[in-house]
Amino acid sequence: MQQTDHRSKVVIFPIIILGLLVLNLQVFHNAFGQPISDLRIIFIDVGQGDSTLIVMPNGESVLIDGGEKSMGNVVLSTQQYGISKLDVIVATHSHRDHIAGLIPVMSTIDVGQVLDSGQQHTTQVFEYYLDTIEHGGFHLGLSMQETPSILTHV
Repeated sequence: MQQTDHRSKVVIFPIIILGLLVLNLQVFHNAFGQPISDLRIIFIDVGQGDSTLIVMPNGESVLIDGGEKSMGNVVLSTQQYGISKLDVIVATHSHRDHIAGLIPVMSTIDVGQVLDSGQQHTTQVFEYYLDTIEHGGFHLGLSMQETPSILTHV
């Protein structure tokens, strides 16, 4: 039963984030008349795992997961799309195929906030991920306890 609860949290977390982003876009469109068509959602090929770059109509950007470090170059992909700053990085959970690729991103690109599921892991990759956050001085919001402003404000 506990395994089912954990999996449902892992699935629900990204859905909540995407839902808040879509709601933010609708509010932005209604308030300023900016077309939602300027929204860009880019799925980055990172082999096993996921990595999604979302660029809002106002230029703010969110990176959800980073995949395996060796399977895809998320840094190169963000640069190809002209992204020099990520307003928010979201790590949906602490498995290697979701966080390993975030480490070089946080070491290379200006990052505003890191939103983490709060799930702990005992791997060396997870420890290095936490060290990168700490040494980079990034604001770390855990789960939905601290929602980044990009997800709630225009």
